[in-house]
Amino acid sequence: MGFLQLHIESMLSYLEKLEQSYSIAFANAPPGTLIHHNRRGHYEYFHSVPTDDKPKKYIRKGITRNREIIAALADKEYSRRVLMIVRENLRHLYSLKTKLVDIDVDQIMCSMKSPYRTLPEDCFSVMKNPGTRRAQLRQWADEEYEMSDYMPERKNKKTSRGLLVRSRAELLICEKCYELDIPFRYEQVLRIGKYELAPDFTFRDSQGEEFYMEYCGMMDDMGYVKRYLWKLDQYHRAGIFEWDNLIFIFDRDNEIDMDRIMRTIHHEVQPRL
Repeated sequence: MGFLQLHIESMLSYLEKLEQSYSIAFANAPPGTLIHHNRRGHYEYFHSVPTDDKPKKYIRKGITRNREIIAALADKEYSRRVLMIVRENLRHLYSLKTKLVDIDVDQIMCSMKSPYRTLPEDCFSVMKNPGTRRAQLRQWADEEYEMSDYMPERKNKKTSRGLLVRSRAELLICEKCYELDIPFRYEQVLRIGKYELAPDFTFRDSQGEEFYMEYCGMMDDMGYVKRYLWKLDQYHRAGIFEWDNLIFIFDRDNEIDMDRIMRTIHHEVQPRL
């Protein structure tokens, strides 16, 4: 599978999972819709439900104080609108998949006239082979590197490729990177002054420069937040900044927001490789 095709398949997989998730949420929502009236600056909410015998006839039930039903109808409408966007994007991607022509160096070279085909590769200074680039990144990720040995007993989650990590969120990030062919190093030691830091994930961009991603899953714990602020200060001292080469994913109480993880990987990691 070509480089561009691989990315199309990745996006399709992501959107298909979204469609499945929001379709279930929509199907499990209560029937009808939410309506409201403004009475002297205050909103009154009603549940508009179609009758069984006459589908075009609706019954209105006052639910201003029923937050559960209001929230369920709000989730239903949000799911409906997400599904509209997801399905439109899927339609475009399915169409694009049939028309996409991958950038294949060998095919391009073979299509050239004879004088160009006889030249050595180094004559083509603008040649960029995404597949070769990704192979180089895989080689970099597989090379030996200094991994943090801090409290190894806490590395008790094993990825599908045998890597031991500290949390379920990190395991999910690893698996998503495997799926998208994003090479990385886990907890590579980074020396800053007299301190040793170990970013959760180290990546290498298209210019060969390393950038980092940290998963911060306990931002509701003040002790954890203080350690995060100290670590952030060390990063800044080393010229590593959030707006340049440092990415954070924040969560609370170790809850896992896969939508946020996916957005971060798709929009902040993938484009830099």
